[in-house]
Amino acid sequence: MSTTPTTIRYRTLTWLTLAAALAYLCRNAVSVAESTIRADIGFSLAQSGWFMGAFFWSYSLFQVPSGWLVQQWGTRITLSIFAFVWSLATFGIGVAPGFGLLIVAQLVMGCAQAGIFPASVNSIGHWIPLGRRSLGCGFLAAGMQVGAVLASVLTGLLLEPFGWRWVFIGFAVPGVLWTFGFYLRFRDDPRK
Repeated sequence: MSTTPTTIRYRTLTWLTLAAALAYLCRNAVSVAESTIRADIGFSLAQSGWFMGAFFWSYSLFQVPSGWLVQQWGTRITLSIFAFVWSLATFGIGVAPGFGLLIVAQLVMGCAQAGIFPASVNSIGHWIPLGRRSLGCGFLAAGMQVGAVLASVLTGLLLEPFGWRWVFIGFAVPGVLWTFGFYLRFRDDPRK
């Protein structure tokens, strides 16, 4: 059975949509678990503000540099690196012994997740025909929202039986698996 170009395009879009969902799962789980983390580690509301905001500072600062990296190295390499690093940062949140390392993990996650949108849109531009690129971006945006909803539901359900540390360690695993699958299967150029 041969694979049609349309099937290949939508498989590519599935990889990108799944990356967005996994990224938003990791980033939004922090807000659901924040009060539990704060109580366990013992930091103040002001420190919690720094903890929550650290992600967005690095995320906003690294949007343009990550877009440049995507242009230089391609989506296959950069999105694989970004996903692996944000997964390590998620793991880092789960194992952080104190406030300082939580901030570092959030900053690293923001840096890594800054590249998702530039890399995904770059690939949509290469893989999806001009007349269907809006649909491709719609799938990407839907993946983001699915990840956010899953973060709310899963984090809330898993916090009590497993504790916040194991929740974040568990949320790191799918991103690592996605990274290896994506790197092995994805190509920057549709002709390949």
